Amino acid sequence: MPEMDLDPGDYRERKPKGWRWRLPWSHPQDTKLPMVGFFVMAGFLAYIGLNLAKAEPPLLYGGTALFAFLAGGCFVLWLGRD
Repeated sequence: MPEMDLDPGDYRERKPKGWRWRLPWSHPQDTKLPMVGFFVMAGFLAYIGLNLAKAEPPLLYGGTALFAFLAGGCFVLWLGRD
């Protein structure tokens, strides 16, 4: 994008034609790690939920809190970048 000579205080956001908020799926710099992490943590939460009868309360609460926190962090990293 060429340099623009703007007066002080006259800053407008200009984007090149075809510019996107997110990188395309196949772009090498767009990592899929937060998305994969979210689904892995959601899988652990589903496993805990399906085995409620077998789990002891301290392990159940601690594991649920840990995996919910990690899933939330991965979700924010995955979708909250913009």
